[in-house]
Amino acid sequence: ATAREDISDLENQMTDTQLALCDTYEQNIALGDELTNTQLALCDTYEQNLALSEENAELEQQLTDTQLALCDVYELVLGGEY
Repeated sequence: ATAREDISDLENQMTDTQLALCDTYEQNIALGDELTNTQLALCDTYEQNLALSEENAELEQQLTDTQLALCDVYELVLGGEY
């Protein structure tokens, strides 16, 4: 092979390597986007969980208040003090 052919082969190999690097870079960007979307989904889930926990605490308090009120009614029906 002549020096020109060797140089041409090297240039082709460099081009192929650069294209492979571009493909890898684009794949990394896509994976990064996928990770970002997953992180956002996890944040949304966490926020929903937090809201449900707060709502649950409120409902527990309402249930306790209802039970206490029913105890008061029961005591009134029996003629006792409340």
